Amino acid sequence: MLKKPSEYITTLLKNTMRKAFFSFMLRLFNLPKSDISVKKRGLIIILVDGLGYEVFKRNHTKNKYTFFSKIFNKDYRLIPYFTGLPATTTATEAELFFGESTNIPSFTWFDRKLFKFVRGNRGPDIALFEKTIRKRSELLKNGSCILGVYSAGATLCNLSGEAFNIKNPFASIKKLQYLFIFLNPYRFLYTCYLVFRSILLSSWMLLKKKSKNKFMTILRDSFSRIFLGNIMTYIAELEISRETPILFIDYVLYDEFAHEYGIESKTSHSSLRLIDFYCESLYHASKKAQRRYEFIILSDHGQTPSIPIHISTADTLETMFAAALSDKSRRIIRTYGGFSADSINMKKDIYLVPSGSTMHVYFSEKLQDGYYENELNTMYPYLTRNLLSQKEIGWILLKKDSEHQILIGKYGSVEFSRGKIKSSKGKPFGKMIPDDQMVQSFAKYATYGNNGDLVLFGALNHDGRLYAFEEHKGTHGGFYGEMTKPFIITNNETLIKIASYDTDMKKLFQHIRSLHQ
Repeated sequence: MLKKPSEYITTLLKNTMRKAFFSFMLRLFNLPKSDISVKKRGLIIILVDGLGYEVFKRNHTKNKYTFFSKIFNKDYRLIPYFTGLPATTTATEAELFFGESTNIPSFTWFDRKLFKFVRGNRGPDIALFEKTIRKRSELLKNGSCILGVYSAGATLCNLSGEAFNIKNPFASIKKLQYLFIFLNPYRFLYTCYLVFRSILLSSWMLLKKKSKNKFMTILRDSFSRIFLGNIMTYIAELEISRETPILFIDYVLYDEFAHEYGIESKTSHSSLRLIDFYCESLYHASKKAQRRYEFIILSDHGQTPSIPIHISTADTLETMFAAALSDKSRRIIRTYGGFSADSINMKKDIYLVPSGSTMHVYFSEKLQDGYYENELNTMYPYLTRNLLSQKEIGWILLKKDSEHQILIGKYGSVEFSRGKIKSSKGKPFGKMIPDDQMVQSFAKYATYGNNGDLVLFGALNHDGRLYAFEEHKGTHGGFYGEMTKPFIITNNETLIKIASYDTDMKKLFQHIRSLHQ
């Protein structure tokens, strides 16, 4: 259908103004264009953090999206893939960028080689860990990374965890020169609406819990979740104007909202409408660029409906573990890292490191190499039994020796050897029937040296929700449910063909990396 003359003139004027604006910004901030020839095909990867395949599909069926619905009419396909254990951003992005995700057991862990705690959103620590990863490639070399966990070789624009602190956005934003978010009134007003709504809902929840000292945290989180998404989209469009050969951007909005409100809440869905809008902006920007771009949208993991572990005290996890341990000489500390190894009590501390539906337990005197099952049983013969007697704990992973590990459930166990299944007793997974792909993923995960001396996994509640070790209504980091089943949106025929017979992320990501070689 032909456009009316007035529509044609409006579109032409809008495109001319947009081009002039971004040309002005490039000159204002002295940002050179990429020196890689525009004849080389580019790659844009948009990551929608935490959005599972089934949730996306249900929303699409209900016509919740505008842009996504349009591109499905342009030969783009929605395909599921399998992340395996652990279903977390730190592991998925490492596999995508480097072709290697071994020894990344969760979002937060104690790295036995670095001898320090590492957390995915703590810049200096994750940057140090990135240097130790055995890299098959650095996907973002000579390109741009916006809100990725790792820099992955990005040189044109690096706003990864190394350079940008999502936990302290007010301090980080001072380093940016891109405060031009007010130039799109619709986007700005919709963003303000979501920020305001998030603050109201969170404040109401705090009032019901009679907790008043977290209000500043809510303000900070609302800013980092929503406002930064707006800023980062403009930066991404600016990078496309620079003809960057490869661009990666991670939108964290849905993941954070789903943790707090649930995977199917209206607030979580409203963030998806905003992401839909952002993706459309970047898609149209890519079509106006001189460089031809491959355009891929994917998620890094899904989320499974969950219920936080609650005992009767404020120190839920510490109290639970102390009761199972029965050793008052030990100091039990719940931590997400952020402190020096110099402060570690080498004889008395036990560190509980929650990460969604998993929790790693490290004994301070064995941080270098970890305990084996028989050593723990000698010191604490009833520890495993006591933990599994808690309804919230479903499984415990332990090391038998340097080559063997065992996963103990309430009704059975499975033993692994050198990354393969060795034997099984009883019904290790109870009523749950995991497929072979999942159990094989567990076998590989069990070999990770950075795993805790004990790795606890939340049990399945009677209503199908998973117990989480954090305050999550939607959780991930483990192996059950939608968390291991994210998606890819692409029109690349080879990628679609690969997914038709193998949904493992390793093979799919290998092809994505090949698109930019």
